Amino acid sequence: MKKKILIGIISAGILIISAFGAYFLFGHFGQRADREELDTTPLMATSVIEMLESSELAGLEGYDRQEASGDSFGIVAATQGRDYRVSVAADDAALYQKSGDPRQSIELAEYASVRQQTEGYFIGQGLDKLSSSSDATDQYAGRGVICQANFVTSGVATVVYACSDEAALSAEYDQIEQLLNTYKETGAQVVDFDVASRTSLQRDDIEGVVLHLSPDRADEQNKGAQYLFGAINGDWEFVADLTNGTSLGKVNTTPEAEVKIADPKWDNVLYELLYGGGKE
Repeated sequence: MKKKILIGIISAGILIISAFGAYFLFGHFGQRADREELDTTPLMATSVIEMLESSELAGLEGYDRQEASGDSFGIVAATQGRDYRVSVAADDAALYQKSGDPRQSIELAEYASVRQQTEGYFIGQGLDKLSSSSDATDQYAGRGVICQANFVTSGVATVVYACSDEAALSAEYDQIEQLLNTYKETGAQVVDFDVASRTSLQRDDIEGVVLHLSPDRADEQNKGAQYLFGAINGDWEFVADLTNGTSLGKVNTTPEAEVKIADPKWDNVLYELLYGGGKE
């Protein structure tokens, strides 16, 4: 009987110790996991680039940092629920070029290390990797920012990081939707497109915009479109279809369109937008 009682006491003691140990271990590591959860507070695009530059990714060994301004680089991306992408200027950017022979080219596969470390950095900041728009582009979004990593393989091997606040992307959609609705009010049908971007010029209360609509794969049936709009005090109107123009700065339009562009109410803004200079 005493032996059975002793065994019972020892078994109970083991259960108590095991329970306490489990509580300690799971409680300790559970709290640790909570502390290690990714931060979800909003980030600024500039801070993401600054932290990336200071992180000294090992994959960028052999690359030289070059001067770069954010507005020199664009990010082409889509927000959730949109069926087309828009282009926005980056708020900040970092550019790295391969040291040595500037004529050296590099295979995309050779970027594996830096791409993997890039992914680790952005995911570590709490961003999600998006589907790439091309084999040489990776995009990440979350915490109020969207970032893009471009890997240039021809000419001088280059890696470009660019980030923008997601609010800028939303604002760009608002602008483009307003222009598309203005165009539709004429009764005309918008061409099929995958990417929308704007070129604009504003002086005082007058603004001109060329809306560029591009399909991912242009063909003879759909080469995209360029529509010209003007606004006075934010009141937009469709001015002309520039789709048959050769390029900005040397645009071919119909005589009717030229009359509209030269309308005095635009105070030369549309002409300067298209041709890059004042009209005599």
